[in-house]
Amino acid sequence: MTMLSALQRENIGALFDVFDHSGLGRIEWADMERIALTVIARLGMTVDDPKCVLYLQAYRRWWAQLQHDAGHGDIGLVDRPSFISAFEKGMMAEPGYLDRVLSVGLTAFDAADTDGDEVLDEEELVTLYVASGLPKEGATALFQQIDTDGDGKISRQEWLAASRETYVGDDPEGVGASTLAQNWLAQT
Repeated sequence: MTMLSALQRENIGALFDVFDHSGLGRIEWADMERIALTVIARLGMTVDDPKCVLYLQAYRRWWAQLQHDAGHGDIGLVDRPSFISAFEKGMMAEPGYLDRVLSVGLTAFDAADTDGDEVLDEEELVTLYVASGLPKEGATALFQQIDTDGDGKISRQEWLAASRETYVGDDPEGVGASTLAQNWLAQT
């Protein structure tokens, strides 16, 4: 993979901003864990639920990888430029890097699939996104964008395509740009 485009860097920076709840320009494990625990609680689950255990484990692995790729060892903090650089470094150097990042999203998908039918209906997706900090209106609009076949459900394939677009898409009108810049950041 080549260097990230300006839009890709913007989208990845926007993801950092989602985690940087304090607005201090740096994140630590507690910031990521706060979002994960909020999602779990709003889904009506506990941290002991097997789906949630997998979700938290995926987040922890991602955090450890981010710290490593950012070159910060285990100091516990990653700033915005380092976060973006870590993504760029990982995606350029490791063919499976993006798939590992996307696996975190898949554990969120599985946790949000509260009825176990292996798809997300609108209520499940909206609950997940609102729990992650997205306004309900933005979550509802995203459901419509991600549901590319119009069947009223989000499949794992649709979820993965939208997630992949968030990180490596170059369409300023695409679901990736919409996910972060137009929705989460519109509320800040």
